[in-house]
Amino acid sequence: MRPTEKQKAICDAIIREVSWWRDSNDIDSPTHYADLEDCLSADLDDLIGESERYIIQQKMTAIYHVIRRNM
Repeated sequence: MRPTEKQKAICDAIIREVSWWRDSNDIDSPTHYADLEDCLSADLDDLIGESERYIIQQKMTAIYHVIRRNM
């Protein structure tokens, strides 16, 4: 089964945020937390509910912590 346009848009939002981490000149910057929330909200609020967006944000925060610890 192919992904829906909605699923593709969610994946694109996640890719943009992870790319920002990758290309950042300061992976430890606390602004990444606020940016994650702001960007996901801007990208996903019209696609999914707040509770679903919050779940994605929490999972991405956990991934971000793993990346930061493995520098």
